[in-house]
Amino acid sequence: MNASEHSIVLTRVINASTADIYAAWTDPQKMELWLGRVWAEVRIGGRYLFESPADDTTSYYHSGTYLVLEENRQVTLSFLAGKPDPTRPSAYQNEFLDIRLRAITPSLTELTFINGWNGQPLGDEFLVAVRSAWADWLDRMELSVLNHSKAMKSCAV
Repeated sequence: MNASEHSIVLTRVINASTADIYAAWTDPQKMELWLGRVWAEVRIGGRYLFESPADDTTSYYHSGTYLVLEENRQVTLSFLAGKPDPTRPSAYQNEFLDIRLRAITPSLTELTFINGWNGQPLGDEFLVAVRSAWADWLDRMELSVLNHSKAMKSCAV
């Protein structure tokens, strides 16, 4: 990815393998465990749409294209919040999500999450809110990976 004018970076260590975390971002069935409804053509150039329910009447939409898929190492997506509308250009240009995975041990992974964009910067208050929303997303992803891993271990017994 080219350098972006603005970015939010979150890093955390997760008690799971790089393969489990990579699958949480690339296997539509596993993605649905933490994202909501998922339509994804997981391949370079493939499109995706996530519909995440906020409450009984509201959903959040996120869409884009897969840009990089390096198994168990990296997933990079173009990113657009809201329903795609070609008549209303976004103030955030070339927005992307970049998920990088580094094995610490076979079952411990460092995940670095980058949300980058060009164009309009976020104000301090909105920046805090967006960082918190991404942290919530990563919490849900981590919980889904851990729960799926526990379920698989209990099935193997």
